[in-house]
Amino acid sequence: MARTTTRPATYRMRAFNDGRFMETEVKLLENGKGITWGFAAGQIRTNSVMRISEKGDWTELTEITIGSQPPRKYMELTVSRQK
Repeated sequence: MARTTTRPATYRMRAFNDGRFMETEVKLLENGKGITWGFAAGQIRTNSVMRISEKGDWTELTEITIGSQPPRKYMELTVSRQK
């Protein structure tokens, strides 16, 4: 019997600003309920994770690393649908 392995899907995303663009890799989280991406620009690196909760809330956490400093929280947000 053949063994099947499942790997998270990988996509590409482009962000446009002032006539320029940046492209980054976007990966689905293993549970299929979120994505992760990041980018590097010189000494600055970011890592973002967006998740969809069981209630349908969208949460996003972005960390930033500058040079050899440890990662710091750059942004954290939650978006909820009003009823």
